[in-house]
Amino acid sequence: MVLPVPDPAIPLEDNRQVRVNHAQSFAEYIKKNAEWHAGPLTVRTTARAVSFEPFPGGDYGTLKVGVLKVPRNDRRSFRIVDGQHRVLGVSRLLEQLSNEVTNQVSKVAAAKRNGEPAAAVNSLQEKLRDLERIQKRVSEDSIFMDLIIENDTEKARQIFVDVANNAVGVTKSVTSRFDSRKVVNRALHGLLSDGDLSPALIGRVDLQQDRIGGANPNLLGAKHVADIIRIVAVGPTGRVSRAQEKTLDAELLARQANRFFEVLSKGFPEIEAIATGRKGPAELRPRSLVLSTTMLRVLAGVYYNLKTNSASEADIVSFFNRLAKHMEAPVDGTTPSGQLLLGATTSEAFTDGATAPGARAQQVRELATVLTEWATTPPPGF
Repeated sequence: MVLPVPDPAIPLEDNRQVRVNHAQSFAEYIKKNAEWHAGPLTVRTTARAVSFEPFPGGDYGTLKVGVLKVPRNDRRSFRIVDGQHRVLGVSRLLEQLSNEVTNQVSKVAAAKRNGEPAAAVNSLQEKLRDLERIQKRVSEDSIFMDLIIENDTEKARQIFVDVANNAVGVTKSVTSRFDSRKVVNRALHGLLSDGDLSPALIGRVDLQQDRIGGANPNLLGAKHVADIIRIVAVGPTGRVSRAQEKTLDAELLARQANRFFEVLSKGFPEIEAIATGRKGPAELRPRSLVLSTTMLRVLAGVYYNLKTNSASEADIVSFFNRLAKHMEAPVDGTTPSGQLLLGATTSEAFTDGATAPGARAQQVRELATVLTEWATTPPPGF
């Protein structure tokens, strides 16, 4: 059976608009992972489009075993209820692999025709064999499908809504802990299971939730710790590239992040109070900007910048000690510290009355840069 391939430019009448990037990400996931997995597709059709013939003795009441007959080339008879991105992703992957194989065949032929060295030809042929192996694997792989027989379009739309409303999303904190394909997540697992974990984090990382605030007794969520591991490793604006995924050492990343939390404890009295158990995050959160998950990301960026500029940990602790005096929350525009923070960046990272800086990437990046400059060129009043 050939399912309709969603067109990102034209939303289906009984489904949402598909996102190309999400579909392409699924395609890349299948291509890179021979042991990939995806949940079943949910597809709707009408009673006139299909027929079912049970096997002799295959009737078990609510369960019947038999042959489902479907039209060979009538895509209009089927509608995707759940799985648009998976279908588009597979379609794009098959097309991309076909193009890549064709192009690689041409490269091999050109290399032989041009008399290139045997090593170069062999390298091109090996890449061709890799592509052909992936193409063969993908062509033989399969995804389960739930086929719903429903003639009423309105009821079909309700099915889509019911599927979406009853699905429980996975938080980034859970994903960060379970997704071992990324080096940062492996570092997170190593960090949280390390017997030498910084006291500020012991028992104070929420393993389920992404939003940490109010009465939450934790300092950070697992997602935020993963973010900090990344920032300490590649900076506030950096991303872990594909090449770095292969070369970065997860154990080293965990140790580097743990050192950051140790420096943080020495630099800010609030974190030190949490590390020693004298105070809890929920108690200090309303009174200190440092308890904001966004501010902790900013400070990780400052730590990275200063370390990159060859600052010693003692120097960073000393700077954090000075910065701690201006971290009172909420930001008060009538005080010298409040005025200092309100005028710190052009992106208005802080607003009057805020208990945390703005979380947009530009604001985090600019605030980390500005605070790094304060370490060597402090502004008046600092």
